Amino acid sequence: MRRLRVGGDAGGSLVEMAFVMPILLFTVFGIAEFGITMNSALELTNGVTLGAQYMATLRGISTVTDPCAATAAVIKGASPLPGAAGIKYTFQIYTSATSSVTYPTGGVPTASPTCTAGAAELTQNMKIVVTANSPCVVFTYGNANILPGCLLPAQTTVISQ
Repeated sequence: MRRLRVGGDAGGSLVEMAFVMPILLFTVFGIAEFGITMNSALELTNGVTLGAQYMATLRGISTVTDPCAATAAVIKGASPLPGAAGIKYTFQIYTSATSSVTYPTGGVPTASPTCTAGAAELTQNMKIVVTANSPCVVFTYGNANILPGCLLPAQTTVISQ
């Protein structure tokens, strides 16, 4: 008959790994999610910059009747974000050095911006401020979006041509 050894350390490393592994995995996946979210923020910023540059060149082009909707389409096309359908926009068009017009009226961001009068308000050498807010889409461990109220903001100011 065999005697059981008491006080041995066989299996101790397995117990240590069972304690450390969840913390390690949580940290690694958290870093990965943070990287994905930062990439989304960079894509949105790039899209807003391209959209603002596009809007700055629309002055005097008669085929574009709604510069806000056209700019929103450029931003959506340039930033393939997971939450691209939920991007909300605000456009501020300066008509002189001290006065501006904000679309949508009231300054509340909207997902489908229109500014048919904005084509006439594009003035050469005046500022155009394009702002976009995209919802954060953070899926961790197979759960639904764990940060439903999170927004990624991006804003670019350009001078109209």
